[in-house]
Amino acid sequence: MEIRPARPADLSAVQALLRQAELPWEDVAPHLGAFLVGIQGAEIVASAGFEQCGPEALVRSVVLAPELRAQSLGAGLCDTLLGEMRRRGVRDAYLLTTTAPRFFERLGFTRIARESAPDAIRGTREFAELCPASAALLHRAL
Repeated sequence: MEIRPARPADLSAVQALLRQAELPWEDVAPHLGAFLVGIQGAEIVASAGFEQCGPEALVRSVVLAPELRAQSLGAGLCDTLLGEMRRRGVRDAYLLTTTAPRFFERLGFTRIARESAPDAIRGTREFAELCPASAALLHRAL
């Protein structure tokens, strides 16, 4: 799988992947410049992004097409994303998940109390509206 920065023309494919996986997709457009896509052939089969809030960022949904899951491709996509976050000056990464806390823990993230999230992260639409209160909050220093 080739990983590259998302382009404006990729928006509908990224949103479709997220919808198919039942992940938040509604507010991806303003943050597309901080997204990566995974390409196989000419098709977008994966995506990951982040919403930067100064030195902190909220990792947006990491998603792979169903047929590619459990092939270790997600870890490579996340490593590339974390590298891009560091390059852009992010020092602390946060994410919300209802389905994959163990996956992210294997990548060095640690569960923390939702109340301990910085105000900038709490103010994101994903944190405040789109993810359920039952979603686990994880953190990783970069």
